[in-house]
Amino acid sequence: MGSGNPSRREVVDQRLQALISDYDGERQGERQHQVAQGAIGSIAAALGIGLIALLGHACDVSAAKGCVPVPAWLYAILPLPFFSLAAVAVQIGTIQGVRFNYLKALERAIHKESEARVEIKGGEVWVPSFHHLIHPIVAKYPGWRAKSYQSLYLVVGLSPVVIGIAVLVYCIRHVHPIGLTVAVAAVYGSLAFVVGVPAALGFFNFKRHGLKPLLFKELKQGDAAERY
Repeated sequence: MGSGNPSRREVVDQRLQALISDYDGERQGERQHQVAQGAIGSIAAALGIGLIALLGHACDVSAAKGCVPVPAWLYAILPLPFFSLAAVAVQIGTIQGVRFNYLKALERAIHKESEARVEIKGGEVWVPSFHHLIHPIVAKYPGWRAKSYQSLYLVVGLSPVVIGIAVLVYCIRHVHPIGLTVAVAAVYGSLAFVVGVPAALGFFNFKRHGLKPLLFKELKQGDAAERY
């Protein structure tokens, strides 16, 4: 009978199992976020098509028989769903940025505990290494290769923004009287600030740190760890 203390091998196995379990859980969360991103795009497209159908038959646009009268209050609330989608997208992007870095850290920790490797075209890599493999593509490719890939995110991000701004301007122009117009413009201006500031901070943080959240600086210094 032993002393009851786990052997070094058992300690390593327990640590490795904990790391793998956490990694698997975060990967599952990452997949759910990818599904959510697709859902946001689908909802935005459906909203855009629905608005075009509605506003295209509005009586102030079409004089045809059977045109749809659109009251001013409906114009006032039509842009709201786009702001809601934008807020959700910023939340998802922020969480995904933190998760990306955390998964890379878990991969490094698993590499230290495990000798598992897989052979791919060009050589062998440690298992798991997905986020280490994808990071150079999305962040650190030199020159035009990185910019060409990053431009895909720009297209995905800017398209709903442009559509949302167009809808907002169009709807505000059809809100009356002037007092309601000013109130609606003030409300949506405030919402744009609330959504835009976190988005801008995340973007510039990405440009400066390569998807490295500022929180990681505190964690390295031990300040944040003490709070938990």
